Amino acid sequence: MPARFDDIDLIILEQMENDARTDLKDIAEKCSLTSSAVLNRIKRLRAEKIIVGTRLELKRGIFGFLVDATVAISAENSQVDQVFQKLKDIHNVRVCARTIGKYNVFAQIFAKNLSDMGNITHRIRNITGVREISSNIYIDDSFDQMDVFDPQNPFNLDEMDFGIIDELLKDAQTPFVRIAKTLAISPETVRQRFEKLRKDGLIIRCSIEFDRSKTGWQGACFFLISCSKDQPVQSTVKTLKGLQVFKFIDRATGSAFDISAMTYIKDIKDLASIIAKIEKIPDIRNIETSIATFTYYLFSPKPHAPHKCDHTKLSQD
Repeated sequence: MPARFDDIDLIILEQMENDARTDLKDIAEKCSLTSSAVLNRIKRLRAEKIIVGTRLELKRGIFGFLVDATVAISAENSQVDQVFQKLKDIHNVRVCARTIGKYNVFAQIFAKNLSDMGNITHRIRNITGVREISSNIYIDDSFDQMDVFDPQNPFNLDEMDFGIIDELLKDAQTPFVRIAKTLAISPETVRQRFEKLRKDGLIIRCSIEFDRSKTGWQGACFFLISCSKDQPVQSTVKTLKGLQVFKFIDRATGSAFDISAMTYIKDIKDLASIIAKIEKIPDIRNIETSIATFTYYLFSPKPHAPHKCDHTKLSQD
């Protein structure tokens, strides 16, 4: 951990992770500092590569890829590197990470539909060195409520909406004035469109990504969880979310597991504590864990973009 890093820096990171577009005055109030003092700290956190980028979190399916899934892969130990490289050649793979556990490679993929998903998993299953895969398709109930929609543009966004989203994908903190200039529209139009996209739940949040290895964290852990048949999975997901320890948690289908989740961990004791909390939930029948050494990853929810994980390029066009 950097010698100058303190609790105030952590508050700033947490505030900006929750909303990267938060006004400096609001952050300053939380820290009991002036806005200029907060800005200086943010500049230092960027210079020291603690803040490594920004992320625009979008509702799944905005770009027409309605299937979002995690594929957990058990590969022969002697061929993990080759399997990893082959995965990177599949353009539907947006994140790929080597892990320690029963499943030693995790990949997150896009697919247009279930047929497309089937073709991708078939290709993965036939990579030399792959022993077993577990395909966990995230369930998004909101799609069930859409009677008729265009699978290429399910939320009926127009060119201006996509233009704003594209600019925010480059940098979620891009000023509206700059976006307006790029798109040749007014800043007020950008603001109104942004607020509507956020109100409609299509933009979930603008966030920073920071390198947790420089703030006392050691890695990440993926969890695949199967539940008792006597209790609705939604109820177990709600209980897990109540623990407030996961970076993401989703209902899943397509394998023996009902829930897929991930969190960053400080050390083995931290991981053991999280597992102990999960095991106390009576509706959970089985847990598979896989540990990765990365403490952040940058990715775009737009397909075919290169993604990075702790300075390691994960997938590419």
